[in-house]
Amino acid sequence: MGPVRVRGIGVTGLAESGVLLDAAGQPTAPVIAWFDHRGAAQVERISRESPGFTAAFEGRTGLPWSSQASLAKLLWLRESGQLAGRGSSWLSVPEWIVFALGGDPSASRRWRPGPV
Repeated sequence: MGPVRVRGIGVTGLAESGVLLDAAGQPTAPVIAWFDHRGAAQVERISRESPGFTAAFEGRTGLPWSSQASLAKLLWLRESGQLAGRGSSWLSVPEWIVFALGGDPSASRRWRPGPV
């Protein structure tokens, strides 16, 4: 058999597991699995302080407002001292794999720190 030319690679994933990357594309914290309940306190606090947020979140994303949401994980990271700076990104595990293989990171997941 002769040389093989790879024309594409498919990467898939499930749920909201992700990793926070700094502006240089390096992980700043361990991957947080989709089933991890870190962020539950942030979900409860936001639900209590901003009662309309839950409906707005669910209406825009189609996902339940729970600790499974990437936003809840990002809020937990921030409150735990894992600060995201300008240019930081939250990538799902499949996006991170593609990025590590030389692909472009997803621009749709840019994290812009600010008030919640």
